[in-house]
Amino acid sequence: MKKRMWSYMGLSLITGVIAIVAAPNHNAFAGTVKVKGSYAETFASVNFSYDGVSPATLGTHAGIDNIGGPFTGQLLAEYSFTGGACRAPDGTQGLSFVLVQAAQADNYLQGQLYAVGTGAADGRGCASTTTGSVGEMLTLAIVGGTGKFANASGSIKLTFTAEVLAAGQAFPAGSFGIFGDTHVTKTGSVTCQNCNSND
Repeated sequence: MKKRMWSYMGLSLITGVIAIVAAPNHNAFAGTVKVKGSYAETFASVNFSYDGVSPATLGTHAGIDNIGGPFTGQLLAEYSFTGGACRAPDGTQGLSFVLVQAAQADNYLQGQLYAVGTGAADGRGCASTTTGSVGEMLTLAIVGGTGKFANASGSIKLTFTAEVLAAGQAFPAGSFGIFGDTHVTKTGSVTCQNCNSND
């Protein structure tokens, strides 16, 4: 009788362990990933302004990173020239600018990732006054998304090396509109469900 009771207890214990292991754990695959990626983008001024002072630019891009694989997306951003002198990426004299506000949506097979930024603390750069060379650093806070990015958090840092290909006739150059292209490196840290999986 005692032997049978221990057998039942042992069987119950094993069954309980299996049930715990098999139970769904929604945080089991949640993780934080150090972002590595890049994308190419073309951008142009659009009929949109965050503050009613200057037009924003809309960039359309495609790239790849380690949190979702291949992606496409758009970045809507407005900037303001500060009047300060700086050096553009090609070494020519330039004018400094700062971010007014930005919003980005990246589209992966597994969902969309949303990010936003506001003010000079999140973005600043330098635009050449003679050649069209532009450099910029932009930090965006992750504000969720869809699919596996539904509750994502963290931040991404974007480093731009751009070329203005056409600019409206105004000073500073581009005040009445610009068109150009850029290469962007993408770093940062993102936390989400299955962040380290491209499934």
